Amino acid sequence: MTQTHTILLTLVLCCCGIGLAETRRRQSIPTEDEVIRPTPTRFVGETIRAPGRITGTTEDIKLHAQIIEPIDVIHVQLGDRVKAGDRLVTLDQRGIQHERELALAMLQEREAKLRRLENGARESEIEVARREYEASVSRLEGANARFERSQRLFDSNAISAQELEDVQYDLRTLSALAAASKNQLQVLQDPARSEDMAAAKSSVDAAKAELMMVEDRLRRAEITAPSDGTILKIDARKGELPGQPHSDPLIIMCNTQHQRALIEIDEFDALRVSMGQLCELSADGIDGVVARGKITEIEPRMERKKRYGQWAGERVDSFSRRAWIDLDDDSPNLPVGLPIRAQIEVAE
Repeated sequence: MTQTHTILLTLVLCCCGIGLAETRRRQSIPTEDEVIRPTPTRFVGETIRAPGRITGTTEDIKLHAQIIEPIDVIHVQLGDRVKAGDRLVTLDQRGIQHERELALAMLQEREAKLRRLENGARESEIEVARREYEASVSRLEGANARFERSQRLFDSNAISAQELEDVQYDLRTLSALAAASKNQLQVLQDPARSEDMAAAKSSVDAAKAELMMVEDRLRRAEITAPSDGTILKIDARKGELPGQPHSDPLIIMCNTQHQRALIEIDEFDALRVSMGQLCELSADGIDGVVARGKITEIEPRMERKKRYGQWAGERVDSFSRRAWIDLDDDSPNLPVGLPIRAQIEVAE
């Protein structure tokens, strides 16, 4: 019985494995919309041949880390289509968050000091200072009366010179305290000086600038997509420390909202191309035309030839002129970087 159960379990596992393999095979088969179906050429007259490659609306967009912080989260994978503003990579923000909290606290403290200068002292503080001044004036009047009596007693030899000096010392002390109390009351009643206000405002502006710098670093910790496009390369791993000088880009993407083809036209045909000429594109492994378009941009200079079509009679040691072909809207979605050959129709 045990052997029978083992055989049945083995058969069940084999069937499950075969079913899973078949499911994966079917999922890997391109759908009807994904299959590129070439069409025959429409050109019957003279054409120009030029090698090239598929590009996006823009050249490759290389995104670097602008601050030196460890990588925390990678939000995308190769081939993902992203929208402008989508998060691609998030760097560690904990240290910057603490810096922001400190900068915010410093700003609030300096703003409170500025408001205190603008509002002046509270009525209760002014009242306390007024009472202290009145008390110091009363003590001064009492000391002045004692000094006058002591002076008369000294003139009549009723007290010694030492006793008169002690009374006079107390009078000078209380006079100074009364003057200090009066000044303190005046300071609380008067508005803040212009230089104190200017210094306080400058201190607040400096704290605001510090907070803005920290918040800018916080924004730079989020690497986002500058435009719609496709992720072509990811050179980032969690925990790495990017942002070093001359480091490789973390993300390379391309704006594939509208595809183009970059071609290099041989120097012998460089003067025969013009804006608006119709083009047909072909690729290795597919017979026929895979996409169509027209020339929308021509570079005004020529350089040494870098790309070759590998057809018979092609010159190697020559110059070439670059041009860009905008593909028709109904063109299939071709992979960026795909080598192509362009046939350019020459106007009669």
